[in-house]
Formats: sequence, structure tokens, C-alpha cells
Amino acid sequence: MWVLTPYDIYKKEFRRVFRGYDEQEVDEFLDQVAAVLKELYREIEELRAQTQHENGGYPAAAPGSGFKEALAVPDVQQVHREMEAKVQALRRQVAEVIDMASIQAAQRAEDAMLQAEARLGELVTRVQEETERRLKEAEERLEAMLAEAAQKLRFLLSREMSKDEGARRTKRATLVAQARTRKMWDGGAE
Repeated sequence: MWVLTPYDIYKKEFRRVFRGYDEQEVDEFLDQVAAVLKELYREIEELRAQTQHENGGYPAAAPGSGFKEALAVPDVQQVHREMEAKVQALRRQVAEVIDMASIQAAQRAEDAMLQAEARLGELVTRVQEETERRLKEAEERLEAMLAEAAQKLRFLLSREMSKDEGARRTKRATLVAQARTRKMWDGGAE
């Protein structure tokens, strides 16, 4: 049986073809596969060493090898109790981590709320200040527009009054002239 090693994957060369796969993509994938395979080999070696240590220094017997009876087999109940104790300890640690994470999450949420409230207060203040500034500007523009409108109105009224006064003077002058003319005609006819 052929054994595939990380080294085999690293050294594998592929033939180049016109419409083949992207060489860089293939290389990156093979690097990932080699890394995973290397990690698996490392874990296998660790497990072998651990098994050998648990078997009193003897290598683990292969299934059906007949060496199983010759090896010192640890007490299964003792191993089970130890494993159960480890599982319980891990469960306690997980519960502690979850509790700590919950406390930290609550503290972060509270901090975030306080920051949000402070930011909201700043924004409300800014909006109020900007609103007051814009209202003041609008009032000033309105006052300027009203003053200009009043000035134009006075000018128009003055012009209309001048026209009326001129028309009245013209009318008076016309009436005076007509009266004189009548007088002259009336005085000359007598």
C-alpha cells in the first residue's frame, strides 16, 4: 500500500496543458492538503505515544495480533472514572467560561448603552444649537426682508401720493384756467 506523506504532496509536479487548472490555485490547495495531512500525522504520533505511555511503555497492540493478552491492560473502570472526572472538570470550566463571557457581554452592552446615551445627548445638544442658529438666521433674514418691503412700500406710497398730488394740482390748475377762461369769455360778452 502506498503511503501519502506531506512531502509527497509538496513535491508533486503536474503536467502543464493549454486549458488546465490555475497553477497557483492548485499549489495553494495542495499546500493546504499537505498541512492538514501533516497535522493528522502529528496527532497519530501523539496518540501512539499516549497509548504506549498508558500501556506501561509497551506499544499498542494491533487488532488480532495476539499481543493484547501479553500487555498490561489498564483497569477499564478506573479509566472510565478518570475520563468522567475529566469530562466533569471540562464541563465546569466551560460553564465558568460561559458565565464570564455572559458577565463581560453584559458589561460591554452596558458600556455601549452608556456611550450611546452620551452620544445621543451630544447629538441632541448639537441639533438644538443648530436649530436655534438657523432660526436666528431666518429671523434676521425675515426682519431684513420686512424692512426692505416696508421701505419699498413707503417709496410706492410716496410715489402714488406724488402722482395723486400732481394730478390734483393739474386738476386745480385746469379748473383755475377754465374759470379764468370763462371769466374772460363772460366778461367780454357783456
